[in-house]
Amino acid sequence: MFRILFLIFTFCLTNLSLAAANNCEGSAMQRATANYIAAAGPIQGSDGPQVFIEHRLASKKPFLNYIVGIYDNNEDGETWTVFYFVMTKIENNNCSVLKVAPTEEAALKINSYYDFDNGDDLDSPKDFVLNKERIEELQLGFKLFIDPDATVCYLGDAQWVMSLVQSVLDYTTGDSAVLESNLKLKNGLIEHTGSYTEGSGDFDSSLDFSVSACK
Repeated sequence: MFRILFLIFTFCLTNLSLAAANNCEGSAMQRATANYIAAAGPIQGSDGPQVFIEHRLASKKPFLNYIVGIYDNNEDGETWTVFYFVMTKIENNNCSVLKVAPTEEAALKINSYYDFDNGDDLDSPKDFVLNKERIEELQLGFKLFIDPDATVCYLGDAQWVMSLVQSVLDYTTGDSAVLESNLKLKNGLIEHTGSYTEGSGDFDSSLDFSVSACK
C-alpha cells in the first residue's frame, strides 16, 4: 500500500514538473514576442510574428533557459528571423521570467589558407566569417576545429554558438566519425573533449579543442 501511494505521489510530482516546464516555455515565448513587438514597432504587411522554441539550453534546476525564435515578414515580401535568450525559473511549480535579451547571430571566424568563398587554396591565410547557414551549405565537419593550419574563434552569444559548434560535430564527412563528444561552456570558453576515428577504425584520435570569443 505504501509503495502504491509513493508511486502515485511521484507520478503527481512528475506531472507538476512537466506542467511547470511547459508553462515556462509559454512564458518565454510570450515575453520574447512582447520584446520583439516593442523593438520592431508596426510592420506594414506583416502576417504576424510566428514564435517558436529554437533550443532548450542546458541549465541547472530551478532554471530553464531557452533560445526563442521569431519569424516575421513585411509587405515587400522580405522575411527574417530574430532570436532571444530567455531565462526562467520554477518556484513552487510556478514559472517566472528573469531575463529576456536579443542574441547576436552566431558565427565562426576562421583564419585559414582555404578560400571558403571560392574553394581555392590561398598563399596566405585569410579571415572568413561563416554563420550557420553558410556552414551547413559548405558541409563543414569537425576537422575544422583540429586543423593545424586554421584558427577558429566565435562571434555572438556563447550559448547560441554552442549549438552551432554541436551542429558541426554532428556532421560526418567521408569515413570519419566522432566516437566520444563532451561539449561545455566555461567562462565564455567553449571546450570540447572527445575522440574520433577514420578509415578502418583501428585507431582513435583526440578531438580535444577549445573555441574562444573573437577579440
